[in-house]
Amino acid sequence: MTTAPDAPNNDTAGFALAPDAPLPEVFRRVCEAAADAVRVERVGVWLFVNGDRALRCVSLFERSKRRHSKGACVPLAVPSEYVRAVAMTPLLAAPEARTDPRTAELGDAYLAPNGITSVLDAPLMRDDRLVGVLCHEHVGPPRVWSDPERRAARAAADVVVARMTAAESALRSPNRVEAPPTPRAERNAGHDFRNVLSEILAHAELVARTPGLPPSAAARVEKLIAATHRGSALLHKLLGEPAQPASEAPTATGLSDDTGEHEPLVEAQ
Repeated sequence: MTTAPDAPNNDTAGFALAPDAPLPEVFRRVCEAAADAVRVERVGVWLFVNGDRALRCVSLFERSKRRHSKGACVPLAVPSEYVRAVAMTPLLAAPEARTDPRTAELGDAYLAPNGITSVLDAPLMRDDRLVGVLCHEHVGPPRVWSDPERRAARAAADVVVARMTAAESALRSPNRVEAPPTPRAERNAGHDFRNVLSEILAHAELVARTPGLPPSAAARVEKLIAATHRGSALLHKLLGEPAQPASEAPTATGLSDDTGEHEPLVEAQ
């Protein structure tokens, strides 16, 4: 049986975004406004990485907790039915996301662990190329998406694309004043190390969820997870980045071997 909440709040234009707002702030505000407009539990901006073989979350808002996070990475099948489907439509609406052939590949790694039953995914297209997805994720009984909800989701995605385009243009402007950057080699090494930590954490958390895991093994896995979080905090400190509180860190669900081409654009903001 499918369920739907009350009619959505259609004020998706009210993002209260300053013209020069940095992309991380844009993503946070759009995710929050979209979640409230559609009345959905989770809204996230995901960018393709690793040659479109994975999706990395650059911003996630959980409505019931009023909480923002980022960093999860979900591996995709090769070839990916999800990528093919989301690239072919202005909106991918899946009331039964775990069994829908278009989204089923996300079930075990992401949908089921997070209690997600229905998704409304809006592709983020740049120059006729799919670069990411604005994901609206429903937790609870399967949900049929109404036309107003679909319009709200598409409008939010259009804002994200417009701001990404503007940010890239600003980066290319000859009048842009550069802040003192971290040396490129250092940042690249930091990204590589972050990916290694993501891989360790992803596998450790999968092992931790193994039914019937012996207590001694579970204790060792917990120590490994804790050590990985400490390593991540140290990396943030070394790179001069604000550390993400452990209570707000999303669960890593996969690995990208390299950063996506649009992630430096986000970080430059």
